Amino acid sequence: MALAKFDVSKKVPISRAKIGDESQRWKNVTLKAMGGSEELSFPVMQASTVNEVRVMLAEVLGEDLSKIELYEKKGCQMKRLRNHEEVPTKVLVKGIKNFARKVEIYPHPFVVLGAGHLGLRQAL
Repeated sequence: MALAKFDVSKKVPISRAKIGDESQRWKNVTLKAMGGSEELSFPVMQASTVNEVRVMLAEVLGEDLSKIELYEKKGCQMKRLRNHEEVPTKVLVKGIKNFARKVEIYPHPFVVLGAGHLGLRQAL
């Protein structure tokens, strides 16, 4: 087996990250709604935490933060991800059915027709 000869006189730039830049890289995270077939993929920083992704999902979907739980498949088991952990590339989301914004349901809706002075007083 012959070894390849390298010309060391050529200066080839090395594409290494600087010290401390490892956490500033980007990775794609794929979220899948548990019990559904919808997937959502988006880029995050390498060192993004589970809590950051949960907060982002809660704000975008209009859901309560305490209802959203993230899970990762480890072998034949599902591991619940803690808030301080780094988010993996494939995540299952429990607590939502799909990635559409939640429709607001009002308990006592009313309509004001003709928003004149009396209509505005009715609305208040």
